Amino acid sequence: MGVTDVVQWAIPILVVAYVVARGFRVDARLIGQWAAGSGLRLTPTTHAMVARYLKWTRRCRVVGGLAGFVGPIAYSMATDNAFPIGNGLVLILAGYLVGALVAEPIQWVGRRLGPALLIPRRLPDYLPSYVSAVQRGLAAVSVGMVGLWALTPYPNQDVPEPKLSTFALYGIAGIGIAVVIELLQRVVVARRQPATGADVVEADDAIRSASVHALAGGGIGLLLIVVASEVAAFTPLGGAAGWSLALLSLFLNFSALFFWLELGKPRGHKVGRVGSGGASA
Repeated sequence: MGVTDVVQWAIPILVVAYVVARGFRVDARLIGQWAAGSGLRLTPTTHAMVARYLKWTRRCRVVGGLAGFVGPIAYSMATDNAFPIGNGLVLILAGYLVGALVAEPIQWVGRRLGPALLIPRRLPDYLPSYVSAVQRGLAAVSVGMVGLWALTPYPNQDVPEPKLSTFALYGIAGIGIAVVIELLQRVVVARRQPATGADVVEADDAIRSASVHALAGGGIGLLLIVVASEVAAFTPLGGAAGWSLALLSLFLNFSALFFWLELGKPRGHKVGRVGSGGASA
């Protein structure tokens, strides 16, 4: 095994070791930071709730994201071929979202939830309206770009022109991602809420909001990459337009990373309520 092979194996291993060491760690300091960032005052009962939530969600998301990171590398090393999906962030985000989805039911396994609070819950109570607007807006843009592609002449004869049917897959992907993410967010919001005390309801709201924000971060990241890929397809127009579109595509890819990392942090979002009281069942 040469020096190049050692480096190829060493870098992914170091990255995985570093991410696992940080992502799997759930201690009192982290729990306190999360609670402070979420605007939550911890009690003995809610401390246990938050600890359990962070334990499963962080670990499942880390495992999913790392699977998306390691998968293409292992494929390339095993086959000596490049992975079919060139943007590695796509698989990392997809793995992260799968991990987030898996973590949701796991954290409730074995818990006795008791009576359920019957106060109506809506997605806008847990997710700021601008975030939902960005999710839906990016999906609309991905579809609109397909129409723009159909109307734009492709001047560069040296670069094969992607077929409209192939380009349309981006629009389909954009709509599909947005629909699936919002459905998952609504499932999280609709999950039964324990009615065992004001502190438990407050902690549950903070946890629910954090999960919805994490899904939004991963989903918006994927949608930005879809739109960035569509924009990049127009760069053969050449000249100032081509350079501008290339820079825009690069900016959108960096924005995907930004939204993923930022929306996944506790934001202190205050959950609204349709009514001030409610029954339990």
